[in-house]
Amino acid sequence: MIKKLLLLSILPLYSYACTEGFGSLSLKKQTLECISNVGTISLDAVKITGKANVTGEFQSVNSKIGQLKITGHTYLDNTIVYGDSVITGATRVNKSNLYSLSIQGNTEIKDSKIRNANISGNTFTDNSELQSLKTSGYTNITNHTKVNNLLYVLGNLAISNSQLSKVIATSEQIKLDKTIINGDFNVEPSSTIFPKNQYMRINGGRVHGNIIFKSNRGIVELVNSPVIDGKIIGATVNH
Repeated sequence: MIKKLLLLSILPLYSYACTEGFGSLSLKKQTLECISNVGTISLDAVKITGKANVTGEFQSVNSKIGQLKITGHTYLDNTIVYGDSVITGATRVNKSNLYSLSIQGNTEIKDSKIRNANISGNTFTDNSELQSLKTSGYTNITNHTKVNNLLYVLGNLAISNSQLSKVIATSEQIKLDKTIINGDFNVEPSSTIFPKNQYMRINGGRVHGNIIFKSNRGIVELVNSPVIDGKIIGATVNH
């Protein structure tokens, strides 16, 4: 009995509970089962084994979370989310590791790793790695970002100093700057009712596959001798 009591006494004390309520809440160095709250939430070094369901601004720093469902502006810094993250609101992700991310709102991702991301809103990525990325809105991919599988974009697109596998873009304006595309780059028509010219500017870099304009209305400008291993199809090419 004495040995058992001694063992219990040296174990860390955690608060395994579900926190529910209204109003602002700031938590630090706690372990919880879940959070359900209407109001601003701030987490610092918090572990949530289950789901955080928040309506209001949400900030997480140095924390680990099972799942996220947020309606409100969201900031994730050095945070791990093991399951789905569903967010409605402008979002910033910094130095974080996320499994599946779905956002409705403008999004900034920096120095992070994400398995799958689906974003409706303007998207900016910086020095991050994603397995797949689907966006609706202006998309800017920069600074050694990697998309290892499919990038699917509905909206204008700019990529610089990055590496991607395969791209499908419905865009009127595309800029590639010192970027490597390891597969085909497919450009879907921006409008099937009123066809428009679609412009692509390639500054250096390399495309290992074909560049295909399905509309046959592509205009491609090649600057600083980019290497195109495949063919440019459905476009006029200016050197």
